[in-house]
Amino acid sequence: MGLRLSHAEAEQVEALQEWWRIHREWIIGAVIGAVAVGTMVGGGRWWLNQQRERAATVWTALERAVSERSWESVEERLAELQAVKWVGRKQVPLAALRAAGAAAEAGEWSVAERILRRGLMGGEEGEIRGLVQLRLAGVYLAMGEEQNALATLGDRPIEGFSARWHELRAEALTRAGRREEAAASWKAAREEPEKGGWQRVVVAKEEVLTTTGGKL
Repeated sequence: MGLRLSHAEAEQVEALQEWWRIHREWIIGAVIGAVAVGTMVGGGRWWLNQQRERAATVWTALERAVSERSWESVEERLAELQAVKWVGRKQVPLAALRAAGAAAEAGEWSVAERILRRGLMGGEEGEIRGLVQLRLAGVYLAMGEEQNALATLGDRPIEGFSARWHELRAEALTRAGRREEAAASWKAAREEPEKGGWQRVVVAKEEVLTTTGGKL
């Protein structure tokens, strides 16, 4: 399935989630402190502390909603997190990865799609955003929406995950019947193998898709 994570993706997601669980209070505080240096007028410090508390509260509620698989509440909490000034926006992509993974495990593909699209709206360019992009493309493939997967992937490999990017693009192109383009992407994926025997997975997947007309 397109949603399956590579070893590099899985390790990166787990490391990011664990790092954030340990350091999120410190990071939020550091951001608040940096902004507060230039905001020492009137109630500025009080307002910034309020944002810190709000972000922590929303994150806790989001984790609870994910564990309960309350998807409507998850989406509401993500919207709240994104609205938190200064700190919430940076948390949204990682929160989206966490929530979308749970939704996908439950077979709630449309929920996972909405969550990941919101994840792309938050944060800046970087590894976390790249992971959200790859995960969203995988969700679209699981939903049979090859064109949306291709549009999500774009035309340039994602830095740090080029093998996975080529693999997902190759799968989407194969399913869309664009065999020549797909062949080039399969070749690129094979030539940029990830650790853990990922090259063998790519080769096997290519053989199955090209011999079954794009069906796994």
